[in-house]
Amino acid sequence: MQPDRWRHIKEILDVGLRLDPSERGEYLGRVCEGDVDLRDEVQSLIEAYEEDGDTLEPVQPARPPDPLIGATVGPYRIVEQIGSGGMGTVYRAERADEVFQKEVAIKVVRRGLDFDYMIRHFHMERQIMASLEHPNIARLLDGGATPDGAPYFVMEFIRGKTLDVYCEERGLGIPDRLELFACICAAMEFAHRIGVIHRDIKPGNILVTSDGVPTCSISASPRSSTPSVCPAAKIR
Repeated sequence: MQPDRWRHIKEILDVGLRLDPSERGEYLGRVCEGDVDLRDEVQSLIEAYEEDGDTLEPVQPARPPDPLIGATVGPYRIVEQIGSGGMGTVYRAERADEVFQKEVAIKVVRRGLDFDYMIRHFHMERQIMASLEHPNIARLLDGGATPDGAPYFVMEFIRGKTLDVYCEERGLGIPDRLELFACICAAMEFAHRIGVIHRDIKPGNILVTSDGVPTCSISASPRSSTPSVCPAAKIR
């Protein structure tokens, strides 16, 4: 069930439970507007409430499990999803071969209606990321493809707070904020020099570590790209 439809069902249900049973039929007929499946779903929930005799708190249907959670991609085991965007999904992963311990972020291309185009753009983005060697830009560490052919790249995993949260929690004044801003500007200037445009620079795409080091996650597009190229998922 789609989240929007579930919210609609819950809104109708919340009102229906407050009505006298004699009024529910007219109410459901009016608000469901001929949608038989919608009316049947709400009616079944009302009946479950009446049978239970207690306050009904509907449970949101669980999403299908992500098949990549727990899977091994290259030498890494995917632990959890940490972000999602138009081009792909970003996961936190750990080294799985026990050679050494390392935590990384893995971005996997999203399957869609134009998967071939997305793969071409993803390969281009991965090459761009390989050229971004700067202390305030998250580094590309590795790349490859999943068993079903979806390309991925492995990024440095940054633990920290988003820029706005970091500044507010620390109560930073203007001089300290400007110092962070200067580091971010230096990172963006470096990216621009090698032909990369961020396209989505904002506090949510900048993490500041506990040591006060800001790190940008690049959603990169080369200057030669068409404006329709989708920005990548942000690593948070």
